[in-house]
Amino acid sequence: MPHQDIWRTENRPVNIHMTTSDTVSRVGAFTSFAGDLREVIVGDMVGADYFSELPAGQTKELITRIVTETKEDLDGLASTYQKHGVRVHRPRLIHTRPGLAEACGTQVINPMPNFMPHDHVFCMDNTFVNTFFHVDRYHDRESIAHVVDLLDPTVRYVETPIPVLWDNEYYDALYQPDWRQAPGDRDTIIHGPAFYPCGKHIFHTGSPCINPNGLAQMQELFPDHSFVELLPPFGNHLDAQIRIVKPGLVLSFIEPEVLREQVPAMRNWEIMHDDVWHKMKQQIYRTPRPLESWVDDDTTNSSVSLGLVNIRPDLVAIPRESTLLCKTLEGANIDWVVCPQRHSHFWNFSISCATAIIHREDHLEDYLS
Repeated sequence: MPHQDIWRTENRPVNIHMTTSDTVSRVGAFTSFAGDLREVIVGDMVGADYFSELPAGQTKELITRIVTETKEDLDGLASTYQKHGVRVHRPRLIHTRPGLAEACGTQVINPMPNFMPHDHVFCMDNTFVNTFFHVDRYHDRESIAHVVDLLDPTVRYVETPIPVLWDNEYYDALYQPDWRQAPGDRDTIIHGPAFYPCGKHIFHTGSPCINPNGLAQMQELFPDHSFVELLPPFGNHLDAQIRIVKPGLVLSFIEPEVLREQVPAMRNWEIMHDDVWHKMKQQIYRTPRPLESWVDDDTTNSSVSLGLVNIRPDLVAIPRESTLLCKTLEGANIDWVVCPQRHSHFWNFSISCATAIIHREDHLEDYLS
């Protein structure tokens, strides 16, 4: 059944011009590990002056330190990519002060800056999918409009529709099987990291990060791929649950036997089991109220330690050095560069969350047969 009624492939003016050095001429990545990384969007964070009007005190000092250091770390990540020949784009910061913003017939309190662009961007096979999944992230799309404007006309650009009216209670409570009946079937919900590409196969989770319309859209956009659903305990975002470093080697937060059972092709793969998230994550301080809606809360079965990014097949960016991870990388003849994210455990995010991959020079291969 066609889904042109729930998504559209053109929502930008056709650029009638010659290709320039600024043009994004090619997009897509068939994997997270093969080929050289060429083009990305790295998230950005507001500066210290954003909260300048808060009353003086410990809360203001804590918030100022968190956002300032997060911005420094994201800038450092962008600089690392650039040093290794990767073209880097940054989102625009839409709001300069806390406040209320109109979105979907309601108001968003203190809209979140786009420091996790991977959440709404998925690029594969010269197709750029720009999604919408929650009113709190309404301004993500606007923040990268300048990047979309650079896309060559040969790039297929896809937007999922934004609901006209947002009912917070309805969406917060909407889980399967409700997605499969009215009114749940009226929307197209896609979180970019809920899909994990591995050549001809695309792993994915389900509700609440993908609804049937979202899965149908992706299957229609990429008909040459086999979609493999990973069932609980896998869930939500996969980029910090499994991470293929190279064919035959995968990092997993979930028990290896569970992964082998669900993906028999990985029975003979080396699986490094990393569950240090539960040991490391501590609520050092209560989340300050002005930042509550900016903190990711769907990380029960994930680890920020796994959210690394391959810059080349033999080089990865990691958020911190851990004995197990570094030993595994050394055994695979893979080098690493540390890109610290000092508040990754506060935000529940990692390098992969902050990096929307626009283009990687890899090829469509079958790594699981």
